[in-house]
Amino acid sequence: MFTNTRLKLTAVYTLLIILISGTLSVAFYVRTSQVLEIEYSRIRTRMELESQGLIPIPPPRMRRGFDIDDLYEAKHQILWQLIKVNGSIILIFGISGYWLSGFTLRPIHEAMTEQNRFVADAAHELKTPLTALKTSLEVNLMNKKLSSETKSILNENLEDVIALQNLSEYLLLLTRSSQQQIKLLPVNLLPVIESAIRRIKPLANDKEIKIKNISFDQNLKVLGDEVLLTDLLLIILDNAIKYSAKGSEIEISVNEEKKSLFISISDQGIGISSADLPNIFKRFYRSDKARSRTDTSGHGLGLSVAQELIKQLRGEIIVRSQIGKGSTFTIRLNLY
Repeated sequence: MFTNTRLKLTAVYTLLIILISGTLSVAFYVRTSQVLEIEYSRIRTRMELESQGLIPIPPPRMRRGFDIDDLYEAKHQILWQLIKVNGSIILIFGISGYWLSGFTLRPIHEAMTEQNRFVADAAHELKTPLTALKTSLEVNLMNKKLSSETKSILNENLEDVIALQNLSEYLLLLTRSSQQQIKLLPVNLLPVIESAIRRIKPLANDKEIKIKNISFDQNLKVLGDEVLLTDLLLIILDNAIKYSAKGSEIEISVNEEKKSLFISISDQGIGISSADLPNIFKRFYRSDKARSRTDTSGHGLGLSVAQELIKQLRGEIIVRSQIGKGSTFTIRLNLY
């Protein structure tokens, strides 16, 4: 991220210098050419008048001549000198801009690195106590002597703990994806989708949601990373289950188009309004309608993590949704 930003700043600085230098050079070249042409026209007129005897011919040592080839040669030399001067300016300012952008961004880079390290450490430290707390709550819920009111409270506490676990996992994913540059390799798509479905199945079963995986070419491969791609599918599937009604269906389909592969995950959930669509990938963003119309818990971080993951995979996520009819999240990846 730091390197990309630094290169962008360098490009902006260099482009600015090119525009300024280029504009001045063009203006200088045009004006110089005009002066040369005016001078050439004046000399030619004088020479014609001299040949017609209308003005006296100066002695040989005082005669001045100017040929059309001299004009073209003068223009050529001016243009060549301008190219060399501008090339030197661009090179110098390109190197200087790269150094200056690095110098400017260094404190920001250090602050972001420290922030990411803190978030990762905090999320990692939370995992152990949260796991212990979850286990304790699950064990206590198995106690048949507890009253229904107590079990209800413990269930609510368990849901909160699970939500915090998901938050810590998302934070770890977010920091890892922003710090690492993933090398894309050929990945067989079928095992990845099957793994994601297998891992999300318990959550779907709790809401009696059926996940339908439409068959596709088992030998399809994409350029990506198996772990990141699995995490990405899990986030999208988790989001689909979270906002789908009990007993509904989620459909996974795969399509090829030219050099791209599209994985579509369609649900029959509450849908997303057109006003909310541009914001769903922002961190901690949650639609008020989604909160009020469902009993889902979350922190609005899942889709922002998905957006970071898809950047690492050099793809994109396309969302189509209609209120009351569901949503379709389409992941575009590059075919191998």
